[in-house]
Amino acid sequence: MLFGFTKEKQIGLMQVHWPEIPKHVVEEAKRLNFKIRNGWSPPKLEKATVESVEAGIIHSPAISFFMDIYPTIRVIYRPEAEVGRKPVLYLNRHGKNVPIPRQIDLKSQIAQKRNPSSQS
Repeated sequence: MLFGFTKEKQIGLMQVHWPEIPKHVVEEAKRLNFKIRNGWSPPKLEKATVESVEAGIIHSPAISFFMDIYPTIRVIYRPEAEVGRKPVLYLNRHGKNVPIPRQIDLKSQIAQKRNPSSQS
């Protein structure tokens, strides 16, 4: 939810965004949760141990040009080194990486950078 107020303290802008999550995505997230609770093991990472594993749904941010929605297993690892970010994997039922939800169309931006004369 996003509100913008005028100097008169009135609402000048209001955006409400609540994505509709397709039924098949919700059902797959439930299957992934069942899989986790029944012995699924996350992949091992060198120099890190598993901190948490959970099933859920990831999606593009509300302020984006796309709405990608994926059921996923999120695995957070605790690295041996106490410095830096924790490794995180988003996996599908086959243990393959789930795409990161898009925010913008990178292909068109890359094409514009390569050929600036094609911009309108």
